[in-house]
Amino acid sequence: MASVLICGIYGKRPATDKPIDQKEQKKPRSGPRPIVDMIIHGNSKKQHRIRVLLDTGCSTPLISDRLVEREHLPCRPHELGIAIRNFTGELVPGAGQKCTEPILLQHRNHYSWEMFEVAPLKPGVDVFLPFWWIVKHVPQDG
Repeated sequence: MASVLICGIYGKRPATDKPIDQKEQKKPRSGPRPIVDMIIHGNSKKQHRIRVLLDTGCSTPLISDRLVEREHLPCRPHELGIAIRNFTGELVPGAGQKCTEPILLQHRNHYSWEMFEVAPLKPGVDVFLPFWWIVKHVPQDG
């Protein structure tokens, strides 16, 4: 099995045995997750509005197994499977067994053909796009 390291899907941060010094403890930063609305163009020219998480720790595009099943998106199985891991290094059950055929992804007036690994994503997010996708498709000020 090949290994693909993924950040952000199912998993818990590992516990530490080191006691927390109250003086060193900082309040965790929080803010909105970078989720944007996009459209995928499925088979039969059918469009689906999706919620996309822009994930700088993700290494490959991911799509929700629920969305794939609900919209009957075309997929192909991996011959050997791929070991997909979350941000703590744990294997993600149910992921890495298949990928989609190329799907047309639309964000406003920008279009790209993408293949996605199918994985069980948490509700509220249909697709994860990795940092390399953002760099490739978002215009940079020069």
